[in-house]
Amino acid sequence: MLHCHAGCSLDDVLKAAGLKTSDIFPDEPKQERKIEAIYPYKDKKGDLLYEVIRYNPKGFSQRRPDGKGGYTYNLKNVTPVLYRLPEVTEAIKQGKTIFIVEGEKDAENLYKLGFTATTCSSGAGKWKDSYSDSLKGANVVIVPDCDEPGRKHAEQVLKSLSGKAASVKVINLPDMADKQDITDFFRKHGKTKGLELFQKLIDEETAINESSKNLLTTIDAKTLKEKQLPP
Repeated sequence: MLHCHAGCSLDDVLKAAGLKTSDIFPDEPKQERKIEAIYPYKDKKGDLLYEVIRYNPKGFSQRRPDGKGGYTYNLKNVTPVLYRLPEVTEAIKQGKTIFIVEGEKDAENLYKLGFTATTCSSGAGKWKDSYSDSLKGANVVIVPDCDEPGRKHAEQVLKSLSGKAASVKVINLPDMADKQDITDFFRKHGKTKGLELFQKLIDEETAINESSKNLLTTIDAKTLKEKQLPP
């Protein structure tokens, strides 16, 4: 161990010895990231455009086919689309309700429960009007995460869908902790009870449609936060 009896700083001692801090304090081993899930984003025809990769510890990356059997880890020159776009497009034709959540994991969990769900890549606040173009004529239910970014995201999506979706409902999940989401909702209540409660929230929420289009320009994140839903 290096020591200076004159009271020099560690940096001064290392500099005099021609060393760096990393030479005497090796970096702690980093936890290796493991792929937890791969979420494919496809065009309406079902052709792969790009993928979102979820890692554990939690992290994300995006990649696109390089045309040579591999991947390029960026989305340069790629037009982003809604998650599960082919399924969403078919569901709209069949008159099914489309659920918008935050994140592919939530969308997948709702799919397992029989709902047609979608999301956009990159998280809250990244909604594009082009996504709303894919939802023209659809009945939509927005299920935001239980935090301020989630409520602002719901507001953004709601405004973007104005004049495009046939109707829109925003479900503010009750009695949930900050940052929790629809996956946490079903984890808390279980499948059977959760489905019953979720369906009740949907049925009792007033749809915003063309007959009440003024609401589309007045609702905001604060309103969504304060809104009281039936127990």
